[in-house]
Amino acid sequence: MRVCRLIFPFFLFLSCLVACVSGQDVQPVATQAIDKATVVQRFEALSQESRAIQLLDGELRKLQFVPATESERYWGHTSTYQRSVEGRQENLTATIYVRDYLKQNSKDGAALGQIALTDSSGAAKTYSFLLLAPDGDVKKAQEYAVFNGEVQLQHSWWTCVQGQLSTAAGMCASSVLSCAAPSLIAGTFSWAAYLGCVAGNCGVAFAKALLCCACNGSAWCSWIFGNCSQGVAATSGGPTCTVWDPYTKKYVPCPPTHEGLRCSGQTVTDQQTLEVLCCLAVVNGVCKKPAQWLGPNQRNP
Repeated sequence: MRVCRLIFPFFLFLSCLVACVSGQDVQPVATQAIDKATVVQRFEALSQESRAIQLLDGELRKLQFVPATESERYWGHTSTYQRSVEGRQENLTATIYVRDYLKQNSKDGAALGQIALTDSSGAAKTYSFLLLAPDGDVKKAQEYAVFNGEVQLQHSWWTCVQGQLSTAAGMCASSVLSCAAPSLIAGTFSWAAYLGCVAGNCGVAFAKALLCCACNGSAWCSWIFGNCSQGVAATSGGPTCTVWDPYTKKYVPCPPTHEGLRCSGQTVTDQQTLEVLCCLAVVNGVCKKPAQWLGPNQRNP
């Protein structure tokens, strides 16, 4: 009986310790949409100050997209989380700004965006990107970002967010698809309306995914929700990876974060269906020798 009395308080202590270490002391301070006028002003500043935004804007213009001007085609969201460390409060804020781009006589949906992370110590991180939905189909969404000074196809932040929301409860998980139809403005898909719909349906789940995926495992910001890795890097000596880029109409090297690297051969995306394929041989853009898909936790041989 004496042994039981000693062990039980010890397990209570361990439970408390685990709860504290696991981040249960992290609390949301605020999560809300940003006034559209503020988003408009932010993009006016970014167009002058951000080299990444300038490069991405230039890429969209090459594809014959122009910036939207209607206020309904702007969207922003911010969320702040707080924790207490030895009696000291620490905050981390994630902010996203999105602006639609339009192409005449096209159903393609495009948007330019930037995510900014800042904490109470002054540390900061930004990620600028563009999103494309061919024919307004969000299931075929493409993400581009500036890598080594060039605009390149990426499978990073948005891919990560979709993965996080797929495990959310209730209507949130299905919102990634169900929000597409209500997000048409004048017959054209709007990323601003779409992301606003997803954020509205998912609430805190979206705020968590936004912050965690933007942090991408960086030590100074991962204390909020841990490591939401945007992708798996290629192992040294692994096979070459290429992916079909529907806008440049050619196969391009996979970006470092392309999660398709987890296969036993080349990774390509079928030109017609955009389905990810693993191939040992690609001839004239066609997979001639299928390879094995290894799955999320395995490495290239």
